[in-house]
Amino acid sequence: MSAVEDMSRDELMEIIRGLKKRVGELEKAEINRRLTIEEHPATIEAFMENIPDAVALISAPEGVVKMISRHALDFFEINKADAQDITLTRFLSGWEILNPDGSAMEKCPTMAALSEGAATRNREVVFRKGSRQKTVLVNSSPVIDGTGKIIGCMTVWREITARKQAEEELKQEKELLNQIIEIMPVGVWIIDNEGRIVEGNLAAKNLWGGVRYVPLEKYCEYKAWWADTGKLVSAEDWAASRAFRYGEVSLNEELEIENFEGKRRTILNSAKPIMKNSRIIGAIAVNQDITERKKYEKALKESERALAEAQRLARVGNWTWEVDADNFSGSEESYNIFEIPPGTPVNKARFMKMIHDEDREMFESAMEDGLRGEVYKFEFRIITAKGNLKYLQSIGELERKDGHGLVMKGIVQDITERKAYENEQKRLMGELQEAFAKIKTLSGLIPICANCKRIRDDKGYWQRIERYIEERSLAEFTHSLCPECEKKLYREEIEGDDEK
Repeated sequence: MSAVEDMSRDELMEIIRGLKKRVGELEKAEINRRLTIEEHPATIEAFMENIPDAVALISAPEGVVKMISRHALDFFEINKADAQDITLTRFLSGWEILNPDGSAMEKCPTMAALSEGAATRNREVVFRKGSRQKTVLVNSSPVIDGTGKIIGCMTVWREITARKQAEEELKQEKELLNQIIEIMPVGVWIIDNEGRIVEGNLAAKNLWGGVRYVPLEKYCEYKAWWADTGKLVSAEDWAASRAFRYGEVSLNEELEIENFEGKRRTILNSAKPIMKNSRIIGAIAVNQDITERKKYEKALKESERALAEAQRLARVGNWTWEVDADNFSGSEESYNIFEIPPGTPVNKARFMKMIHDEDREMFESAMEDGLRGEVYKFEFRIITAKGNLKYLQSIGELERKDGHGLVMKGIVQDITERKAYENEQKRLMGELQEAFAKIKTLSGLIPICANCKRIRDDKGYWQRIERYIEERSLAEFTHSLCPECEKKLYREEIEGDDEK
C-alpha cells in the first residue's frame, strides 16, 4: 500500500486510464470472439471490398457515408483516404444526376430514402461529369430502427453503361435491318417463336394485297398452288411452316398465288428457321414476284420456237466460237446442217475435218480475217457427219475482246439447193449460148447453087442444104414431098387412082 500512497494523483489517473483501456480491449476481444462470421466487421469489410457493385451506407440525418465499397470509390472517382466521414453531398459533387432522357432529376433516390424513407428499385439514372457519362440502375432502401426512425439508407449503384451502349447499338442495327428489309424488292415475312406471322415488309404487303397476322394452322388463308402440279398448298405445306416446325430450309419453290385482292401472281417462295442455342425461335420467309419474268420467259420461248422454225425453213443457224476455250456451239439448226446431234462438243480441229479439202485454206484465211476484227462472208463446202456434200455460206465477226478471251459469232446457211439451182442455170445458159452461137453462123450471105441448091461452106466445099444447116444449128430434117412435087413425080399413079 505504501507504493500506492507514494504515487501522485496524476500517476494514479494514468494507471486508471490504462486499466480502462485494457478492459475495453479485453471486452472488444471477447465480443469479437463471440461474433459469428456474418456479424464480424472483417466480413463486412471483405464484402464491401469484393462486391462488384457500388454500395454505400449513409447515416441520417447528417448524410455521412459510413461504409463504402471499393467499386463505389472507383465509380465516383474518390480516393479511399478521402472517403472517411465524407458527406453524401460532397460524395456526389461534380456529378449531374439525370433522367434517361437527359432531363434533370428533382431528387436523387438516396436523398429520397434518407429524407422520406422512399425505397427505389432498379431505377435508371444517368451520372454525367463533363463529357463522361455513366448509366446505372439505382436501388436505395432506408434503414429504420425499432422506433420507426430513419437512421440511414443503403444504396446500390449498378453500372449498365456497356449494356446500354450494346442495347443502343442493337437497337440501331435492328432499325437499320428493318429499313433494309422494308426497301427490299422482295416480300419478307417474320415468324415469331410461336409460329405466328408478326411482320411483313412493304413488298410483301403489296404482293399479297394486304397482310394477315395468323398462326401456323391458319397459313392456308394465304392461297397458293404448286406451279408444277397445280395442287393447293396447305397450311402445313408452306415453307415457313416447315422451317418453324422441322428446321427445314427451302429455296425458290415456285408457286401460283391468289392474293387478298383476287389477283393471280407467280412467286418463288423460300424460308429458313431462326436458331438460338440450337433451338428454333422463329423463321423468316421470302416471296419473290416472278410474274413478269414468267411472261418474258414464255414470250422468249415462243420467240425461240419461232426463230428455230424460221431457221429450219431458211436452213440458217447461228453459231459462237469461244476462241481461247476452242469451243463451237450454236442453235439446233446449226447442228442439223452439219448432221450432228444438238449439243455435241465441237472444237476447231473437229470442225476443220468437216470442211472440204479444197476449201480449208480459204476457210482458215476467212477466220484469220475475223480474228483481226473484220466482218467476213464466204461460201465453202463441207462433208457432213453422215457423209453428205453440202454448200454453206457463213458470215461472222469478232463480237468482244475484253481481256477475258475472244468470242466470234455469226450465222451459217445451207445453200446446197441454191448452188444446185445455180449450177443447173449455168448448164442451161451454156447450152443456150452454144445454140445461139450455132444459129449465129447461119447469118449473113450464104452462097447457094441456083440449080441444085447446094451451099458452099467456109472452106469452099459444096454441101447439101440439109447437112449445112444441121451442122450449124440444132435443127434436124425429115424428108417428105410437097403436093406439087408429088404430082410431078407420081402423075400417072395419081391419075390412075382418080379414074378408078
